[in-house]
Amino acid sequence: MSAIPAPALAASGNRAAPRTGKPGASRGQASVEFVALLPLIVLMTAVAVQALLFAFTYWNVSVAARVGARTAHVEGEYRQRALAALPGVLAGSARVGKSSAGATARVRVSARPPALFPAWLMPRVHASTGFGAGRGTGNG
Repeated sequence: MSAIPAPALAASGNRAAPRTGKPGASRGQASVEFVALLPLIVLMTAVAVQALLFAFTYWNVSVAARVGARTAHVEGEYRQRALAALPGVLAGSARVGKSSAGATARVRVSARPPALFPAWLMPRVHASTGFGAGRGTGNG
């Protein structure tokens, strides 16, 4: 039987591969890679949370527009009801407006979503709903 060189044995899985370089040279490599990727992980998490804040804002603005449209059709005092339907964090930046076409009252509500970082300037989120005789409600 002929002798098989050590690198060939290591490649076949029979023995551990011989170490090259200084002992302990690869220690801490995972930590360095994690530290290098940490800013990207933080940024991706911040963008995901901000997207959830946009969804939260759109949902609440849509609900406030529906409440305002129903109130405008039945009672007439739509602005206070629409603002009351918003959570406190959105009510401070909210704008409520109304347009009427015949027997249909259309209420438009907009608010600025909360920003995860104050330096991020968030665009306003808008929703409008009409409510009236024969038309029902509609978001648009």
